[in-house]
Amino acid sequence: MVSSVYMGELIRMAADAAAQEGVLSRGFGERLRLHGQINAPQADEFIRSRGGPLGELCREADDADRLAEIIKLLYRRAGKLGCAVITAAMTAAAGGKKGLFCLACEGSAYWKSVLYAPELAGFLENYTRSQRGYDHRIVRTDNSNLTGAAAAAASQA
Repeated sequence: MVSSVYMGELIRMAADAAAQEGVLSRGFGERLRLHGQINAPQADEFIRSRGGPLGELCREADDADRLAEIIKLLYRRAGKLGCAVITAAMTAAAGGKKGLFCLACEGSAYWKSVLYAPELAGFLENYTRSQRGYDHRIVRTDNSNLTGAAAAAASQA
């Protein structure tokens, strides 16, 4: 659903825009432009401890709290979008019937994320399960794409 580089670039773009609008300090914006690429593990480290490369950018009052809020809002958005995509796939696959869906998630963007996994799980619980009635389990597997492709091919045989 999301990648480390994709989320990092969204964070960088939003933080840059916030600095240009005066939400984050001018100094933050200048340091951000020199910093270069941001990735999700850097955002996770910042959310956990206000440290790491992103923490080093926050030297002025309020920058750390405001950057944390931007990051949290972007991961909330990612959780909503992921929920929408998964719910649409469940709706198409179910053909009007209710049942149990197995969601195989792989990759650090899900399993190691401080914010994405809880946001996605929360939206899946509150919308997909509670409002739409699609029960699901999120599982961790190796090679879920390959296994899923093989299962799909076998079901067509």
